[in-house]
Amino acid sequence: MLSKRSSAERSSLVAAVAATAAAKAAVTRYGFRSTIALLRHHVANQAATSVNGAAYSLAFARRCCHCAVVSTQWYENFFYGMANELWDKCMPPEATKAEAEFIAAELGCLTGARLLDIPCGNGRHCRELAQRGYRMTGFDISREYIEKAKGLSPDVEWICDDMRNLKAVAEFDGVCCFGNAFGYMEHEDTVKFLAALSRALKPRGRFVLQSAAAEVVLPRFKEREWYEVGDMVFAEVNEYSAARSCIETKFTFIRDGKMETRPGRQFIYTAAEVQRMLAAAGFRILSTYGSIERKPFALGSEILYTVAEKI
Repeated sequence: MLSKRSSAERSSLVAAVAATAAAKAAVTRYGFRSTIALLRHHVANQAATSVNGAAYSLAFARRCCHCAVVSTQWYENFFYGMANELWDKCMPPEATKAEAEFIAAELGCLTGARLLDIPCGNGRHCRELAQRGYRMTGFDISREYIEKAKGLSPDVEWICDDMRNLKAVAEFDGVCCFGNAFGYMEHEDTVKFLAALSRALKPRGRFVLQSAAAEVVLPRFKEREWYEVGDMVFAEVNEYSAARSCIETKFTFIRDGKMETRPGRQFIYTAAEVQRMLAAAGFRILSTYGSIERKPFALGSEILYTVAEKI
């Protein structure tokens, strides 16, 4: 399949992505859902103008990608292999440094404070914040990621577990949750997770949440998309359930003729819904932003950042 595409076609699509700075910034900053929304926004028109490329993407989506029934715990078996490798390719060191600076400033903690990154993914924020003098705990369900992180940064506390199992009580001075894991769980579990975060924080501890809010995702929603990231092809087929306010997706990863597929589900919350859920969990909202440059959040923003403090 990939071998049947000409080198010119491959080069033109790669160049379309690489030449668009905003799209590159999208790939380097955000989780799967947010990244795809941004990448689509900036480069889909360029990539789709290739007749051959458009025909290939449509045929590819029809042949390989059909949404199926998604388990409520789909994320338990998602984060390994090509999915993790793709995410690693999307995150250069400069993006991690910028996000870590934002997290540290918004949490407002002194050097030596104990911070929790949940879920921490490959641990990139933990490592960067640990270098800045914070005592870090990284918590993630991906055994592949946690085992690798332990080897890279033995000075960080690494916990491999489901984020629904957070049991800490008044242990952390600050917490961050980046990517788009906030919408992975069923609503009831998300409510419980926020309550657990509140218990885990010390009084007046802050929480910084990055999420793909409805105002970010829905204006850019498309049923089928595909992209090239380095030597990998990444495709998705989406179905939006208005009744449940969620997107069910089949992700497909291809490299060197090998293909891996994963189902996924993302519950979509408006910015106001996120704030109400945080308030119900014992937080007060300090600020919301549409970028790490602290642009005001609005319809069509690139991402939602919510900063809250435990009451």
